[in-house]
Amino acid sequence: MEQHNPKEEWRLYSRRQQLLPGSWFSSGRCVGRVGSSQSWEPAAWVQLLAMLLFLTCGGLWYYSTCLRWKSFEDPLAGLTFVQGGRGELHSFREQTVNEIVDPALLELKRLEAPEKGADGQQGEETRNRILKLIKKARRARIPLRDKKQYHQLLFGLVEASDAADLMGESNHSDDELKKEALLERSRQRAERAAGRLKQVKNYFQKDLCSSMPSDSKIGPTISTGCDALPRSSVDDTGMP
Repeated sequence: MEQHNPKEEWRLYSRRQQLLPGSWFSSGRCVGRVGSSQSWEPAAWVQLLAMLLFLTCGGLWYYSTCLRWKSFEDPLAGLTFVQGGRGELHSFREQTVNEIVDPALLELKRLEAPEKGADGQQGEETRNRILKLIKKARRARIPLRDKKQYHQLLFGLVEASDAADLMGESNHSDDELKKEALLERSRQRAERAAGRLKQVKNYFQKDLCSSMPSDSKIGPTISTGCDALPRSSVDDTGMP
């Protein structure tokens, strides 16, 4: 009577499986014998296509959202940065707010609430004034401390220019629906630009005040746009 040997049967079974032209692996793994070309089951291809689709959509979203300045050069390219002392920093911030930020905000108000009966000429004039502000801002000597905020300032000016362009397109459009859509986009872009510029303005003014330490000594006060500060806490440059 032949003796039953489970280990020997398993060895023979495994040997036969290796010799068969079937798959080496199952359930989603590669198939084929050694030396032959390998393939992938459909589930793996579906996952690969889904990943490629996700990466493509993500790239398109990033391009349309984060690289919308493609028609303009890098806002920080070609700018002049300096170390700058306290007096130069104060003068730079005050001049930037008075000569660039405030005039740009005034132009944006015209874009957000255009005058009744305004024609394309007004939008073109607004755009030209904003472009002059951009050129002026790029010629400034910028303290390195304000590099990040100046980046936001220039982006805000570029968005303001875009808003003026959209208003000009709206004024020249004969299609009422398209005209309203362009005008709404112009308002939205103007609001976003104004938000950037106001953020920069608040930072410049607030940081100037916070950088002036208080002094326990009692003395005459000066007006700096902040709360009254003792004169002894400020040097002859107007900064602490």
